[in-house]
Amino acid sequence: MAGDELATYLGFDQFRVAGEDWGAAIAYAVAAFHRPRVRQLVFQETLLPGLPAGERDPSLEPDDGRTGWHFSFFSVPNVPELLLAGRERPFWTYFSRRQMWDPSALTEADIDEMVRSVEQPGGTRAILEMYRARLIDAEQNRPHYASPISCPVLAVGAQAYLGDQVYKQLTHVTSDVHSVVIADSGHNIALEKPAELTTSRSKRSFPERQPLSRRCLPSGQGRYWRSVARWLARNSTAFGTASSRFARFASPCPSSS
Repeated sequence: MAGDELATYLGFDQFRVAGEDWGAAIAYAVAAFHRPRVRQLVFQETLLPGLPAGERDPSLEPDDGRTGWHFSFFSVPNVPELLLAGRERPFWTYFSRRQMWDPSALTEADIDEMVRSVEQPGGTRAILEMYRARLIDAEQNRPHYASPISCPVLAVGAQAYLGDQVYKQLTHVTSDVHSVVIADSGHNIALEKPAELTTSRSKRSFPERQPLSRRCLPSGQGRYWRSVARWLARNSTAFGTASSRFARFASPCPSSS
């Protein structure tokens, strides 16, 4: 699995993992499949496939994402690709903003970047295939659901979207879960409430802050991950201090004297 392999490549025996939406489902799988290595898990704004999701609110509008309408639509083979071709910008703009408390937080620049990726050959299909594979994901996760993961888990929900449903579901598959619900935010918390999201992941939520041990990268390796660090640096406005930290982790071993 990519998260486990990346940590190994960077020389970490143990690591923390965080994910949002589909990334959270992947982060759970990393934590469940590699339990001795994962120290903490941040699981944000999604529900795991194959587990009860709670009762649906009957007052939701038909196009509210919490009804799950898009799961059915996206899972139909080939038809969504046919209907969305050439309409990527209006559809994904509508889809993303419909899930937000403050739709203006999704800027034109954000939309440009999103559409640039989706319009690449196979871009739409790559998104839809994640939905189509959810039953497989559920089957692969099922043995782990029966044995709750023990690392500390932070369940992050948005007040105007999944809220405490994230926490409630995770209580069935984790043994040490803490809940944070971000007020006045829809599904995309990172755009709508970035400061509050950062605070939610702070020492107050995760008291254990022991440094992670790192093994140096073998000589001659790490070129790819250093190129990732350079890309992060070029996009430092969006990624903040992550670029400098990643560059340090991806640095080669110092020469021994």
